[in-house]
Amino acid sequence: MGRLRHRQPRPGRGNETTGKGVGSFERMYLRLGDRLGESLEREMVSGVSLAPRSTLTRTCAVVIAVLVYLGALALAVGGAALIVIGRDATDSAATAPG
Repeated sequence: MGRLRHRQPRPGRGNETTGKGVGSFERMYLRLGDRLGESLEREMVSGVSLAPRSTLTRTCAVVIAVLVYLGALALAVGGAALIVIGRDATDSAATAPG
């Protein structure tokens, strides 16, 4: 990846439609945007890996998801087993001498 060029300041920091200057909220918003942009640029230039890291929260979420899917699978297998057992019990009751 090539080196990122430092961007030039934006022209016309005022409100071009009304001709008024920039208000305090707009100045704060622009400063915050500049700071976040510079921070992102530093991260990208430094070569720090941006790959997702394994965290305790993510690990717990995966464990919970696996348990939920295993529970659903157990219910499906149990339901199928009850259907088969119920069918066998009905068949044997019908053929029992009585």
